[in-house]
Amino acid sequence: MDEFFRRLREIYDNFDREYMTYNDTGCGACELCCSKNFTYPPLPLLDLDYLDYFIKEHNITPGIEIFKNFIENKDRDYCPYWIKGCSVYKGRPFFCRTYGIFHFDNEQPLAHSCIYQNNTIEVTSESRYKKIKDLPEYLEMRYKYEVLKAANNEEKVKALVTLGGEYINQVRFEDGLSTFLEAEKLAPENTSVLYDLGFVYRSMNKFSEAKEKLEKCISLGGEEKYPYLYQHTGFVYLSLNLFDEALKAFTKAIELEPEVALSYLGLALYYFTCGNKEKALEYCHRGLDIEPDHNMGHDLLKSIMEM
Repeated sequence: MDEFFRRLREIYDNFDREYMTYNDTGCGACELCCSKNFTYPPLPLLDLDYLDYFIKEHNITPGIEIFKNFIENKDRDYCPYWIKGCSVYKGRPFFCRTYGIFHFDNEQPLAHSCIYQNNTIEVTSESRYKKIKDLPEYLEMRYKYEVLKAANNEEKVKALVTLGGEYINQVRFEDGLSTFLEAEKLAPENTSVLYDLGFVYRSMNKFSEAKEKLEKCISLGGEEKYPYLYQHTGFVYLSLNLFDEALKAFTKAIELEPEVALSYLGLALYYFTCGNKEKALEYCHRGLDIEPDHNMGHDLLKSIMEM
């Protein structure tokens, strides 16, 4: 068996052993998440290819294209594998396993008859890595699979950027760096790659390298996709004691995003560093007016008041 599929099956099995399951064909009888009334997220290629493998392994019908058409077009009332129970239950996609057991903000509510109604676990984008068993490995594997299956360099770069972004989410900056550098070899003028490289270098306190990538991103018009590009560049300039450049970058950041607190706080930090208490207070307050609970803003305000 393909190594990806072998490990995915282990993750699936580990997940089912860890959390609540009802039987071998389904979690209960509400049927909401098996109906066309349910909103499905785009299903990952890894899960779909494994499901294709699973239904062929167990001689299950219909074929995967019928399932994909249901997901994309809702051309029938229920999932083609729902027949008084899920005929692919042990091979169902990861999302089908997490829904109900875990609840994210803005996710559609559970049916009143759902067996997880009073047992769901609330998760956020940050806490999910600790609360959902094997999730970090599953996400890494699914994005690596997309890199492997990319049909051309354009698809591969896109998949590498997604994989690198996942490493950032997991605070694995070394892995993120190597991934973005691989993407840069294929697309040296891709603004997404350059921006992410700048972000990773900054996160690793490699400010000279960050400056190089962010400036190149700016030169290629990267602010069209990343209007906060100048904000990040301003903080890098401050870290390198390039004060004139930092002032210009934060001023441009405010011009592009006048309602973003961090740009004003960056300018406040610039004036604080230069010893201008009056201007530092002005911009710090303007930032906190936009985002009153900003932790950096309150820390900075305290430091300014102690000047």
